[in-house]
Order: sequence, then C-alpha cells, then structure tokens
Amino acid sequence: MNKQKENAKVIEDLIIGNLNAIYGTCEKSAKAFQRDDVSLVFLKLVIEKAKPKLTGDKGVDALVTAYWRTLDVLYQICSSRSKMVYKNNDSITLRSLSFFIETVKTEYKSALKDV
Repeated sequence: MNKQKENAKVIEDLIIGNLNAIYGTCEKSAKAFQRDDVSLVFLKLVIEKAKPKLTGDKGVDALVTAYWRTLDVLYQICSSRSKMVYKNNDSITLRSLSFFIETVKTEYKSALKDV
C-alpha cells in the first residue's frame, strides 16, 4: 500500500510539473510579445510537445494515453472559451489558461489522493 502512495506521488509530481511547464512556456511567450494572451495555434504546439512519450509498459502507457486525452480536452476547452468570448479571435488569455490548468491539477490531485 505504501508503494502505491509513493507511485501516486511521483505521477502527481510529473503531471503537475508538466502542466506548470505548459503554462510557463505560454506565459514567457506572451510576455515576450507584451501580451496577456497566447494564440491557440501556439497553445496546441506547446501541448503537443509537452505530451509524454509512450514507454512500452502497458500500465504506464495507459496512464500516458489518459493524460494525452486530458491535454486534448484542455486545448478543446481553451478553444471553446476563446470562441465564446472572442468570436473572431484565436487566442486564450493567460488568466483563462491558468484557471483551466489549475482546475486540471486540482482534479488530478484529488483523484490520486484516493489511491
């Protein structure tokens, strides 16, 4: 049982670190252009590059593909939000992106706490 908690903590740390890296990259890019938003095209590229690679281990790969789906949904939500707020815009504010990423982190922490 203790090993499961250790593994859950490692997974949580990896996911949180990955999500922080996604936001950090977007934030640095936006700041470099003195903007408070990033284009959805850029966000999609960042998410695709941040997706962990498959390992060949069935159990780990199942977690990786589930996380890929989470990242895909994150992008879809950002895209939908952008279209709702800015009908002709293809960007998402850093504030909105941060909110969505924090929501994902909270959900993963909650789910992994029960392991």
